[in-house]
Amino acid sequence: MGQTLASARKSTADGGGRLAYNEVNENLLNKLMDWATSYAGAHPGEAKLKFKAPLSWPTTLKVEDFSGGAFEQR
Repeated sequence: MGQTLASARKSTADGGGRLAYNEVNENLLNKLMDWATSYAGAHPGEAKLKFKAPLSWPTTLKVEDFSGGAFEQR
């Protein structure tokens, strides 16, 4: 999910990696907050869990696996 969000966001023009204040980022952050709020309300037990480390797993997927169809290269 983190990589998906990172690829969807728009950075500042100076290349510093900071989020630019624009409509794309504002919509992205609003949708993320709406999802987090609704998830916590629908699943109160799971919402109390605290992660000690980010989730990660090995994969054999490559960029080419996501080309065509509904995916667009950025």
